[in-house]
Amino acid sequence: MCNFWSLKKVDNCMYRYIFLLLVLVNGFVCHSQISHGGKPFELKERQKPLELSPAVEPKAVSAVDLENNKFPLRFAEPIFTNFTPQNSGEWDWQDGKYIWRLFIRSEGAKSLNLVFDRFTLKDGDRLFVYNPDKSHVLGGFTNANNNASKLFSIAPVLGDELIVELQTLRKPTVEHEITINAVNHDFLGVLNYLKRESDFGQSGECNINAICGDVNSAEINRSVCKVIVGGSMLCSGTLLNNTSENGKPYFLTAAHCFDNYNITSSSISAQNIIFYFNFDSPTCDPSALPNGELQSLSGADIKAFVEDMDFALLEMSKMPPPEYQAYWAGWKRDGMVSSQVFCVHHPWGDVKKVSESMNAPISTTFNYTKYNGVKFRNDVHWKIDVWASGVTEGGSSGSGLFTDDQYLIGSLSGGEAYCGNPYNDYYSRFNQAWSLNVAREEQLAYWLDAQNSDANLQNGVDYYSNKEIISHAKEADEKKLVRVDEIDGTLSGHNSMGYDAYAEYYDEFSVAQIAGVYLSPGQIDATGEGQTFSLKVWSESSGQPDEVLGAMDDIALDDISTAKQLFTFDEPLSISGPVFVGLELNYSPLPIDTLAIYQGFPNGAAPLKNTAYIRSNNAWQAYNSVHPSGENGSYLIDLLVYNDYIPTDTGDIEVDYPEVLIRSNPISNGVVEFRSNIEDLNLVEIYGLNGSKLKVYTIHNATDDSFSVQGLPDGIYMLKFISPTASLVKKILILQ
Repeated sequence: MCNFWSLKKVDNCMYRYIFLLLVLVNGFVCHSQISHGGKPFELKERQKPLELSPAVEPKAVSAVDLENNKFPLRFAEPIFTNFTPQNSGEWDWQDGKYIWRLFIRSEGAKSLNLVFDRFTLKDGDRLFVYNPDKSHVLGGFTNANNNASKLFSIAPVLGDELIVELQTLRKPTVEHEITINAVNHDFLGVLNYLKRESDFGQSGECNINAICGDVNSAEINRSVCKVIVGGSMLCSGTLLNNTSENGKPYFLTAAHCFDNYNITSSSISAQNIIFYFNFDSPTCDPSALPNGELQSLSGADIKAFVEDMDFALLEMSKMPPPEYQAYWAGWKRDGMVSSQVFCVHHPWGDVKKVSESMNAPISTTFNYTKYNGVKFRNDVHWKIDVWASGVTEGGSSGSGLFTDDQYLIGSLSGGEAYCGNPYNDYYSRFNQAWSLNVAREEQLAYWLDAQNSDANLQNGVDYYSNKEIISHAKEADEKKLVRVDEIDGTLSGHNSMGYDAYAEYYDEFSVAQIAGVYLSPGQIDATGEGQTFSLKVWSESSGQPDEVLGAMDDIALDDISTAKQLFTFDEPLSISGPVFVGLELNYSPLPIDTLAIYQGFPNGAAPLKNTAYIRSNNAWQAYNSVHPSGENGSYLIDLLVYNDYIPTDTGDIEVDYPEVLIRSNPISNGVVEFRSNIEDLNLVEIYGLNGSKLKVYTIHNATDDSFSVQGLPDGIYMLKFISPTASLVKKILILQ
């Protein structure tokens, strides 16, 4: 069997073990964490590399050890180091930047990868890792890759030599917060077995590509990730919804996916985890390559972890972005399952597969003693006595077990199944993991039901499907922190003037529901003294922030990073009319930490309209009245809103693209008045939210007209304005 827990077919397993590591290494080299462009500079001359070697002699895993399950699947030995730009490598100056390079070699390694125990890049920093001939280049990594833990893992680079290159605007004499604490030496030589450039499809031939399953929904497929822990362990898992439906990225997998079986050391492993989304085949061909570029996130915190029940609940360090199209799966915990179930997983690192049971699962005890001597508890597992199609294998560990109505009920521990022997697999039971243990770090209930609703069933959610991001910044805008001579600090964070709140003005809505707030921190200097800040939404009065409409308080600076991140409200925040959204800072306890938010600069210049506001001594002022030169300001504070919001009439049309503006929305008098810059506008169609066409009107004055909606019940409607050259859709709310 080629399963993590019981490896019976040794020769076949060894062959597949080699190919698992091939897939793992190639996945790392090609795709790793999200990079942010750029490329390394040309080398003027090649330095002599630092020669390293593992403390123990690297050797391949024996078949006997694999069968006896003595350790996790591992392909590398760590070489512990303490390399920093201050104590190692050489500095150079090229094209207006300081360049630090470190050359590393470990003779005989098939690949090398790095683990950082301190990784905090500053604004303008860019880091690359590559081999001498640049056939594999990883990066550039920027401050968008920073994590609150300050830990970071970089994928393997092929060969026994690599170069680390930091490009920075800061002088070599300042402290650069980069420490490489481990260089991992790949000892298996798996690349000697590579038969073609991209060798996927190494799972058993009986496995079925998930896209071709007839029991699993497309949504469930999008909830499943392949994960790699600490650069050496391959597993699967599932993104889960919670009763608040607030988008918190909770992820369920197996406890045995982590090297060390206690929550402290496993938490460090979780912070070095990489999640791969949408690693799917687009066809039913088992050898087809996966869809395009891999989408990945790195880093997580362990929220709940129980070794002898074999489950781990993680919270990803960042929300999956909308373009990943992730799905938060639903779950049920009543323990009542009377029909077949299925599993979606990544056996041997392959593209996503689906397996379906012959019968309903059986509540049972998994009588297995783990390699560290701990036995599983009684009656905390489901047993799949036989698979009707597909099986599970190494790399499937932690994957979810689902009912035919698409609810998760468990996660894979192990078993005996393989192609040709589809019998006896075991899953940790979700209903037992829920609250069998009292401590919050040993149960699911505290995290997945923060409302204490005692729900037995939770539907899944496509979190972004009914939301959109509203931002005053464009992707191409320059972002920076503004400092002025008169103030020690920035105009968007802690400073010598004691400014304690910053807000961005939004007048885009007459009615809206805010799901969350995006922050783009440009500076975080946390001392670990427990300093916090708050996110707040204020109403508008006389052009300034007034009453607090909603807040997220006591956010620890130690828990955030300089990457753009989303903070969600437990419940949607309903607003009407203009609002201010921003942060409130604390200046205690001492020593004072530093938090500052980026500002946006279109085409490198100050914005044409001021939307930024500053609070000092309990009084709010417009940013342009505080800035010594009177410049306008805009803070990179974005909103995630439900897409049924009603936009406001923003005045005259001053844009050079087709636009229609609705006056006095919501509609209270039964008449829709509008203005337009589309001179040949001739028709408007009214649709209900279910897509049904309700009315059609002919437009008589293309630039300024009105029409009746009398007879339509109160609610939200879509207006489609049509001309021979353009069409636009607008929302209205009828409240008569």
